[in-house]
Amino acid sequence: MYLNLTALIMFVFVAAFTPGPNNLLASYSGFNFGIKKSLPLIYGVTFGFPLLFIVVNFGLAIIFEKFPNLQDILKILGSVFLIYMAYKIATTSKSENKEIKNPAKFFNMLIFQFINPKAVIIAVIMVSTFISQAKIFYVILLLLSVLQLF
Repeated sequence: MYLNLTALIMFVFVAAFTPGPNNLLASYSGFNFGIKKSLPLIYGVTFGFPLLFIVVNFGLAIIFEKFPNLQDILKILGSVFLIYMAYKIATTSKSENKEIKNPAKFFNMLIFQFINPKAVIIAVIMVSTFISQAKIFYVILLLLSVLQLF
């Protein structure tokens, strides 16, 4: 498997700007508390997702060595789940309005990435699609982690 940089950049762009919990929380916080008070939330996401990506990568690398066909299964299941989640977001009606007095903090958002379904599925798809188990494994991991910071 080789690294297709064009496909990777398109995937990361779409994953970053499609609606999800991080985008919704950041826009809500920015609108209600201002950008300055929302920066810890944004930094928590910015550093939390690459951390999640690295953890998922090292965990799956061990599993993929033992079960190589699992990569293809995870690609398909992850893609189906993302399509399902996009459908649910598009068809959801308005929910209750509850007022939140404080924006989310850096550590809260950093930890939130590990239970954020969109972030976990995107990390699994990226690892199963773009990470090779070849000798350049660590170089690709570093490239993908740095790319996630932007």
